Amino acid sequence: MTKSTLETEPVRRALWSVALVGAVFVAFALALGGGRAGASVAFGGLVALLNLWGISRIVKGILSGEGTGASWGLVALFKILALFGGIFLVLRQGYFDLLPVVIGYGALPLGVVIGSTRTTVSTPLER
Repeated sequence: MTKSTLETEPVRRALWSVALVGAVFVAFALALGGGRAGASVAFGGLVALLNLWGISRIVKGILSGEGTGASWGLVALFKILALFGGIFLVLRQGYFDLLPVVIGYGALPLGVVIGSTRTTVSTPLER
């Protein structure tokens, strides 16, 4: 494995875990609450997945030295404004229900925890 593969494997695993947890939440919402609840949970799960991807890209950019810290700070500011503003507008228009969206967004912390349970085996440090 190359160094870049080792650096992105935990992020990739977390993204997949969030997506799978979100899919399970959607299946339960469809079974228990119907189509509108399922769509709302799916929207929340998609927002969670995109948010995690955005955060990982911003952190990778900062740590790798791509651009300046200020430029990544602006990207982070835009991301958080888009997150809150987008959810506000979608909920304000009545496209989705609040509680199922929050449940779908709950795939983020649960997926990250599940994705972090498997550790990467590394080689011992050379002295």
